[in-house]
Amino acid sequence: MRYMCYFAVLLLLVLNCSSETDVGNSKEILDIEFTLELAFGADDSLGDFLLARPRGFVVTNNGDIIVSDENRLKVFDSNGKPKRIIGRPGPGPGEFGRITLLTLSETGYIAAIQPMNNPFYNLFDSEYSFIERKNLRNSELRKKLLKMHNDWYNPYFNMLYFYSPEEIVIYTQVDGMRKGDLRNSYFALIHQKGEELTTIANCKSEDFSEASSIANGSLVFTLLPGRKVAYMHSGEDRFIENGLYYYSISFYDLKTHEQTKIIKDYIPVAIPDSVIFPKKNPFEGLENAEKLYKERSKKLKKAKVYPPIQGIHSDVNYLFVFTFEYLDDKGYVVDVFDGISKQYLSKVCFPISAMIKNGYAYRSTKNEDGFYIIEKYKIDPAVYGK
Repeated sequence: MRYMCYFAVLLLLVLNCSSETDVGNSKEILDIEFTLELAFGADDSLGDFLLARPRGFVVTNNGDIIVSDENRLKVFDSNGKPKRIIGRPGPGPGEFGRITLLTLSETGYIAAIQPMNNPFYNLFDSEYSFIERKNLRNSELRKKLLKMHNDWYNPYFNMLYFYSPEEIVIYTQVDGMRKGDLRNSYFALIHQKGEELTTIANCKSEDFSEASSIANGSLVFTLLPGRKVAYMHSGEDRFIENGLYYYSISFYDLKTHEQTKIIKDYIPVAIPDSVIFPKKNPFEGLENAEKLYKERSKKLKKAKVYPPIQGIHSDVNYLFVFTFEYLDDKGYVVDVFDGISKQYLSKVCFPISAMIKNGYAYRSTKNEDGFYIIEKYKIDPAVYGK
């Protein structure tokens, strides 16, 4: 499920503000290559390491690839060779439920998270040693969040990034308090350090449907070294000036609470009729499927264009901003920035939707026989301005 935020009035940003960096004037798209170096996971000789149905994966600083699969964590080295299996199915410490999302921070802490219904996490250090398991449904953290935001009713813990057991960046989906027949929903980024909680970003959402994802944008973010967060509400953080379209990305320093912003021009992309009026009703099987289909189409038709971006990724100090602009046979257009200097480095096309780490792009996909694999691509150094 994609978690979305309400589409509000377009922000009016002051271009000459000292806390903002204007990095407009798009560069030419670099003609680069992505070289497939590794594909693994479907070989029967892997035994217990055979990938059945991966739920997610992360890549460590030393290149280990950790895959959430079959209620376990399967660890492979940088060459795709089996290394170790962590945990097993179950409700106890170091054990996992069916849905396990993985996060990894710059300090090496690995969180395996079951985010919905009965939210809990298992935390491991950089050596894969188990630290703790914690249920979040009735936790002190949940109580503090509700006290801090009195219009919140039921927060869900979608993603948790641990710098230490006492310092976390939390991405949460929240049901708001009902007011008559209306109930707002929210998405937020929260920083917890010891007993202190700080709201980095908090936005309303019309609903959590796929249509809202397409029409209204979402709260997207990534972490950068030095305890910094880059984030954007992709539906709100955009504006038009002198006939040109711009998006803005905010940077938040967890240590100093300093906030800065970059502004970048982009090309708006129309939502095609094939998306607005799909041949197959996405609500097929539901009692009110036809009504839902019409409401969805009306919402997308009104929106007309996609949000400026669909996601933000980082690789050490480099920021990769995936737009909706798509070039046939080349992929989605991606803006690349230096996350420290905020300098705009390059514009490239990514042929795959992937996680980026240490100069490589990784993705979970299926091979020609329909079996799950992890692929590893070498990224041309020119992407990084080298």
